Amino acid sequence: MSREVKRTAAQFLNGMALAVLAAGAIGPIAMATAMLPSVAVAVSISLGLHGLALFVSAK
Repeated sequence: MSREVKRTAAQFLNGMALAVLAAGAIGPIAMATAMLPSVAVAVSISLGLHGLALFVSAK
């Protein structure tokens, strides 16, 4: 893959990670309707997507 394709893929994955984090963790906490398991799942998915973005951009 070219450098620009890698960078675009990494930016997309980071955007998805941020969206998952905002929808699954930040939103419910701000509205005081958060439940720990759903927040933990959202944070772990977000971290996984961010890690995948780092992996894609590093190679």
